[in-house]
Amino acid sequence: MNTDFVLEPVRFFCSEYLFSGAKPELLPAGSAIIRDLAEAMTLENDQDPPLGYRIWHDAVEQTLAEFWSTPEAREGRNLVDAAADERWNAMADFERELRKKRIRKTITAKEEFWLTVAYDSPENLKGIAVGRYVRGGVPLLEGIFSVYKAGFYPCGVTHEMCLAVFDPATLGADAV
Repeated sequence: MNTDFVLEPVRFFCSEYLFSGAKPELLPAGSAIIRDLAEAMTLENDQDPPLGYRIWHDAVEQTLAEFWSTPEAREGRNLVDAAADERWNAMADFERELRKKRIRKTITAKEEFWLTVAYDSPENLKGIAVGRYVRGGVPLLEGIFSVYKAGFYPCGVTHEMCLAVFDPATLGADAV
C-alpha cells in the first residue's frame, strides 16, 4: 500500500488550490461547469434533481456502500481518520475567524461558501481515500477528487455519471 497515494485526498484539504477554480484542465471529461451557486446547491441537495441528473448524495453513498463495511475499509478508515483529523484541526483557527466574520457581517461570498461546504468536503475526501485504501481507487470517487484538485466543488452527477462542478471563482477574487 502506498500511504502517500491513499492519504493524498485528505492532505489536499489544506491545499491553496481548494475552491480556487485555478486548474479547470484537471476536470474530468464531460464535466458540466456550474457558475450559479443556487443551481449548484440544488444539484447537491435536492431529492428531486433537474431532468438528466441523479440524486447526488445517493450516487456517492451507493459507491461508498460497495466497500465501506468491509474489514479492509474499517482498517483504512483508522488510517484516513487520523490524517483527516490532523488536517481539520490545522484549519480550526481559520474556521473560527470566518465564523467571527459571519457574526460581524464582514464575511465575503467565497468565505461563506467555504463555511457552507467545510464539513462535506473532508467527508468526501475521506471516502475517496478509503476507496484508494480498499480498491486502489474507485472511478466516481477519483473523478470527484479530480474536481477538488481542479479547484472546483463537486455538486452533481448526470444519469451518464458525468459530474456537475461548481466554479468557486465566480464568487469573487477574495482569497480564503
